[in-house]
Amino acid sequence: MNQILLSVILLVIFAIHFYITYRQQPWSIMFKVAYTITLVVPPMSHLWHILYGEDRIICDDVNRNAAFGWAPCFEFTWNNIVNTYEITLTIENIFFAALTYYVLFNLFYNRWLRNIVVFTLNTGLLILALILLFSPPDFLDSYEDTYNWSAFIISLSLWILVDLYVRLPFFYDRASYNKI
Repeated sequence: MNQILLSVILLVIFAIHFYITYRQQPWSIMFKVAYTITLVVPPMSHLWHILYGEDRIICDDVNRNAAFGWAPCFEFTWNNIVNTYEITLTIENIFFAALTYYVLFNLFYNRWLRNIVVFTLNTGLLILALILLFSPPDFLDSYEDTYNWSAFIISLSLWILVDLYVRLPFFYDRASYNKI
């Protein structure tokens, strides 16, 4: 699939989700933006990496069996900062896990135990990102596909469940929003 076409499709999905959230939920505009970004962007990012991949930081001096073994190869370039498993995806996914905890606690503070599944899924995403952070280059060679598919399935499940949960009184109490 053409990258431009996929980008347009993903932007349309994002816009539709934001519009639906904007129309249906009584939250502040900033929380609606955070909610949509938190739930929609991670599965889109993982889908992109499944289809198109991501670069790696490699050179002849790489220490293939050590955590941060790519460090001798690092050069401060645009590509190394915004397009690599070792830096970009790690930072991106730790950021999204933290933002997701913020959103989840704001939504489900009084009913967090009933929503333990979504908190567990987010913790799984955080663990996958931490494994990515500390992976030696040799391990990362075989972990890329496992990471991409696992993170895609987990983040998509998280998106579906949270969107479902905020519509069901058993899981979500509108009066408890923003009580932390």
